[in-house]
Amino acid sequence: MTPESQRIAIAEACGITGYLHSLPDYLSDLNAMHEAEKSEFFSAGVPASRWERYDEILHSICGGFGRAHATASQRLNAFLLAKGLCE
Repeated sequence: MTPESQRIAIAEACGITGYLHSLPDYLSDLNAMHEAEKSEFFSAGVPASRWERYDEILHSICGGFGRAHATASQRLNAFLLAKGLCE
């Protein structure tokens, strides 16, 4: 996926619409990714298995270092993989 298509995909998954230039910069902004994580994985009624899948993917992407050391880009990739929005 291109960076633009990644930004669009995650924004749509979080219920955000708009022009590309107005979307959060999920690729490099950890704050934007924290907001996406909260909306998708910590909302009321979200099954724990969804968060566990995301955490598992992120752990794999980070080479075993886990969430604490993950960059915004790594979090974005894990988010899209966990949601089935990319391969």
